[in-house]
Amino acid sequence: MSTSEQSAIIPVESIAHDHPRYQYSALKNPDQNIRILTLLPGESYDALQIKIEEVEPTLCVPPPLPRLSLQELAKTLTTGGEYDHDYQVYATREGRYIFRSWIKNSDNPDGGIWSTSWRHPDENVPKGLYEGIPEDPYWEPKYEALSYCWGPSTPLVTVLVALRDTAYKDGEGDPSYFASIQIRNNLASALVRLRQPTKPRRLWVDALCINQEDIQERNAQVKRMKEIFALAERVILWLGNGDGDGNEGRNNSSKGLCELQRIGSQIEITPDFFHFLRPEVKDPTVQIMESSAAFTFSPPLTDECWENICELLERDWFYRMWVTQEVQLARNQGRDSPVVCGDTSIAWSELVRAMVLVAESPETPEWVPVQSHLYNDLRQAPVSYTLWILGGASCTLLHDHIYGAWSFMPAAFTRHLQLDYDAPLEHVLKDFTHAHIQHFRRLEVLSKCKLSGSGSSDPENPSWVFSPLHSPDKYSDYDFSAGYSRAYVCRISPDVLQSAGVICGTISEVSDAMGDTPADIVRHVVEWQQSNNIGKEFLRSFLQVTCGPYTQEREPLNLTHALSVDEIVEECGGAPLFARHLPFGEDAGEDWEENLSFYERQVIGDLMPSHFRLIKTEDHRVGLAPPGTMQGKYNT
Repeated sequence: MSTSEQSAIIPVESIAHDHPRYQYSALKNPDQNIRILTLLPGESYDALQIKIEEVEPTLCVPPPLPRLSLQELAKTLTTGGEYDHDYQVYATREGRYIFRSWIKNSDNPDGGIWSTSWRHPDENVPKGLYEGIPEDPYWEPKYEALSYCWGPSTPLVTVLVALRDTAYKDGEGDPSYFASIQIRNNLASALVRLRQPTKPRRLWVDALCINQEDIQERNAQVKRMKEIFALAERVILWLGNGDGDGNEGRNNSSKGLCELQRIGSQIEITPDFFHFLRPEVKDPTVQIMESSAAFTFSPPLTDECWENICELLERDWFYRMWVTQEVQLARNQGRDSPVVCGDTSIAWSELVRAMVLVAESPETPEWVPVQSHLYNDLRQAPVSYTLWILGGASCTLLHDHIYGAWSFMPAAFTRHLQLDYDAPLEHVLKDFTHAHIQHFRRLEVLSKCKLSGSGSSDPENPSWVFSPLHSPDKYSDYDFSAGYSRAYVCRISPDVLQSAGVICGTISEVSDAMGDTPADIVRHVVEWQQSNNIGKEFLRSFLQVTCGPYTQEREPLNLTHALSVDEIVEECGGAPLFARHLPFGEDAGEDWEENLSFYERQVIGDLMPSHFRLIKTEDHRVGLAPPGTMQGKYNT
């Protein structure tokens, strides 16, 4: 942003003195109506002028596309079968179909390359059956929702609110037609950047479209955030001012954004994070491995590039609690959403693809933040998992550790809760925990409580109450039956919960910690299997635990190309798990990790963070247990 643009939003005392403070009128129908902000046109040197009006939005549903489902389209492939080695079809994260084919090397029958195309390999299949992307519903009148950080409370910027259909420019117009309102500097910068010279622009901005001083209205409107962002024409993601303006001390964020655009524009990803080169890319700098789950940057990114990317991903916007729901609920998977940093703008879909590669690349420096909470789909995730993912997000009020995830929670669950910013925090947390246990009949929420050591992290609450400041090393719902199976709990007093358990067996053996490196994990798992004479049945059970969320049995609808447990067993080379990667040392070579399958990588990733132990019971059952598990204890 230029110096002239910055000076245009500096408060002008005469403006504030000439106009009374804007007064909100109560919404006529808080359950149906919202306010929309109209950003009036102007040049960079003009004072900001807006209109705020109450509207009753109408739901509009676009007509469905005549295209085939993914499963139906797979049946049209000439060689038959969705998993055929020659032709495959996938849906991208944005819902577009992409075809992949294996082009064999004429000189080497075992060699070849993968090729992608937006065109069906059979030209006789009409394009209308696979082209186009379904459109999500939207509200009329159309508007754009703004996702941004509030930023520091000072300095404040004065904005003129038009009370009639008129414009205030160059001193013309009747001052009585306007009121004034003050907003924070980051929002003012966004409005200056988004303002058009000749056309008004309709926006929804929380700081202006919700009367922040009316707690009852704020409570009601926060419950509607899911609708407001999902049914907006698009969501604009404002990261802040660009380079050279002193914003957050960043000087290279725009360069980092351009670098991520260069990466993201080369690839497509599926909802389960397989990577493909886009068909139109001719000279890629991202090299996709044959597994479509591994890749390299060629040439490697320079230290300067990584530093620029780091500066971008460290911006406050990426850590704000509310941002995750704002981008994940955006209409059409956010494919039309621009990411704006000063004068630089890229598509959200490009940024997501690049962030996925940055998060998964073995070349990414450890000091580059991984912002996976923004693209890990939380729309159908368990509530406890959503809270774990968002545990490190920042918010002004601790209430928002619950309310900031409200839109991801099922309506059948939130009906048991009251969204009330006036309520004491300890009451909000206690009511949430009890409601979660009663509604879902599971205890995984206890992983977000501080059950041992110094007691509850909140001295006002008992130890079983959800603590937003306690972050466990690993989310274990998918791994342990104690978290994922039905719980029998009663509240025998306001601060005491009583739970029943089932004794499954007595632990006869507990392994040592598995180590800190992939090689340590692999060696430990193989030696455990060999010493206990464990065969393929153990491998199936072990993979059900470590790859649970990624198997066809667990997610038959969401992961079209997920493998069954039996298929994973074969892909991993059979029992014992990892045996094909031994021995280690000089004979193993330096590139052994590149030969790991997607599921083997998942096993290693699941075992490393928390240093789980392998256990065996007296009746010869095997499984995983957290640190602190002791021999002779019951496994419940």
